[in-house]
Amino acid sequence: RLTKLEFLCITGCRSITVSAISVVTCSALTRLDAKECSLRALPDDFGNQVPSLKYLNCAKNCLTALPRSFNRLTKLEFLSMRSCGSVTDQAIEAVAAGCFSLTYLNVYGCNLTALPEDFGERLPNLKQLDLGNNSLTALPPSFNQLTRLTKLNLSGNPLQEPPVEIAKKGLDAIRRYFDEIAKGAT
Repeated sequence: RLTKLEFLCITGCRSITVSAISVVTCSALTRLDAKECSLRALPDDFGNQVPSLKYLNCAKNCLTALPRSFNRLTKLEFLSMRSCGSVTDQAIEAVAAGCFSLTYLNVYGCNLTALPEDFGERLPNLKQLDLGNNSLTALPPSFNQLTRLTKLNLSGNPLQEPPVEIAKKGLDAIRRYFDEIAKGAT
């Protein structure tokens, strides 16, 4: 047990396995850098193993999903899954289900096709969001509830809702678009 370990960097350790990570129970771990490790999965009990985790960089891995326990990472503020090209929409659902403290989310190039309908409600603290180079055709109306969001990348998505022309104008234009829709619905 590494109960006092706060920072672990395994970046570039391509031979590391899920079973090797699963033996690491670090109640004090706040930062884990695990990019470019060829990881296909995180341990099923990951959320219970690192309950204090605030920073997780698992970019450029082969992740397809996140474990159900991921929603227990309520202190997580930074998550990068950039260029994990086979991530399923379920992974974003797992993030949105419990990572309420998240301020930075990077899922650029992850092949996502949809966001949860309540995405904006569940992640109200997001300040930076990179959804670039995915297959998103729509943003949910709850996107308007991301009131703290200051940086957004939507490039490389075949957006239809809101239309690409509006998305290209930036965050304020997207907010106005959803405000108009909400006004029309009442």
